[in-house]
Amino acid sequence: MAKAAGFDIGFRLIFAGGQLLTYMLLPSDARSINPWWFSNEARRFVKQRRKRGDRQIEKYIAQISPDGWHPSRNWDQRSELAATLIPKGLAIMDVGCGGMYFEKHARPRHYLPVDMAPRDHRTQVHDLDAAPLPAEWIDAVDLVCFLGVLEYVQDPAAHLRRIAARARPILCSYNVAERRRHDSLRYAKWTNTLDTDAFESVLAESGFVIARRLPFGNRQLVYLAFPEPVANPPPWWRDLPHPPLVAENGAETLRVDGDRAPGTNA
Repeated sequence: MAKAAGFDIGFRLIFAGGQLLTYMLLPSDARSINPWWFSNEARRFVKQRRKRGDRQIEKYIAQISPDGWHPSRNWDQRSELAATLIPKGLAIMDVGCGGMYFEKHARPRHYLPVDMAPRDHRTQVHDLDAAPLPAEWIDAVDLVCFLGVLEYVQDPAAHLRRIAARARPILCSYNVAERRRHDSLRYAKWTNTLDTDAFESVLAESGFVIARRLPFGNRQLVYLAFPEPVANPPPWWRDLPHPPLVAENGAETLRVDGDRAPGTNA
C-alpha cells in the first residue's frame, strides 16, 4: 500500500508490547527538492532505527512462532558470503540448517540438513547439547557447516574436536563479543560469548587451522578451517576459490582477511 502511494518504508518500530507497529514513510521520488532526510545525519538516524525495528520484529515473531523459529534475510546473506569460500559440488552437512539458504548458494552434490526441528523431509532432527553428531553423518560429507549455531551450543569445542578427529573441515560463523554491545549480548540467548582471540583459540585447540576468515556485517566472522595434521588431504583443500572483495549482496565490510591452504605456513 505504501509503495503504491509513492512511499518507501524508512523504518518500523514496535510499541505497546507488540500491539502497535509504527512506520516512518519517506516519499520515493523526492531528490529534486533536496529533502532533509537525504542528509548524512538523517540517513544515520533512519539506518539505526531500521536495524532496531528489524531486531524487534524478529524477536516478536520468534516469541509467537510455535517452535520459536523464523527465517531472517541476514541468514541468506551470510550463507551467500560463506559459499564464496568453498568450491561448488561438495557433500555438505548443514548443522542448524534453518531455511536451507546455504544449499541454494553452495550448490552441493549432496546435502545433509540437520536441525532441532524438521525443516523438510530430509532434515535429520538432532540436538547438539543432547548428543554429538553421529560419526556416520560426518564421514558421509566433505564439509560440516555451522552458520549461526556455535554461540548457542554449551560445549562447541567438544563437537569441533569430534569433527577434526574424523578429518573433516568446517565452515562456521561466530558473533564475536568485542563487536557487540553488552545489551545485545544479554538478549541473544547465547550460551557462550567469546571474543575473536578466544574463539580462534578454541578452533586451534580443537585441531583446526584457519584457512579463510571474512567479516560479515559489523559483528560476525565467517571461518573456513581445516583439520591438521591430515596425511592426504583432498585436492579441493588446496584449490579454494578466491572470495570476492565486494559481495553481490552489498555486505559493507566484506574483505579478504586471511588466505592460506592447509599444510602451508603462509
